[in-house]
Formats: sequence, structure tokens, C-alpha cells
Amino acid sequence: MITLSNHFRDNWRTRVGGEPDKDAVIKAVLDSVVVQKGRFYFDMAGNRRNLLTILWNADLNVVMTADHVTGTMVSVLTPPVCDKWRVCDAIVG
Repeated sequence: MITLSNHFRDNWRTRVGGEPDKDAVIKAVLDSVVVQKGRFYFDMAGNRRNLLTILWNADLNVVMTADHVTGTMVSVLTPPVCDKWRVCDAIVG
């Protein structure tokens, strides 16, 4: 099952508009391209870390991040945010 974090919900309201409906988010995830699969890695100190899954949905023109371990949607980015932070250049037009 999927969980929507408070951060994701807040960002969805601000950046996409409206209240995020869990079924609509699931559809958006299923219709997305996986840019980066979530996985574990070890940092230089030997600590296990979790790398988030990055998804791009062309229809909504958003990039979403998900925690593959907990099934939690973490954040959502849109072109204005990407422009502000200079991220996602190759993903969101």
C-alpha cells in the first residue's frame, strides 16, 4: 500500500493544486517513468542509507520521490521549483 507523507501532501497542494487523492497519486505513479530506482547503499562511514525512487510523470509534468522501503511518497517537484533550485533540467521541460 502507498502512504502520502505530510511533506508530499503539502507540496502537492502548493505545486500541483488541490488535495492529493491517494487513487490519483497511485495512477500517477503507475503512469510514470522510473528515472532512478530506489536502493540501499553504504556511505563512507559504513552506514546503510536508502536512496529514494525518482519518478517522472509527463502528463502531470511532475517529478515525484518515493521511499521504496516504506511505500511512502516523499515529495513532488514541478518546473518552477526545478528552475528555482536548478534541478531536474533533463527530466522536466
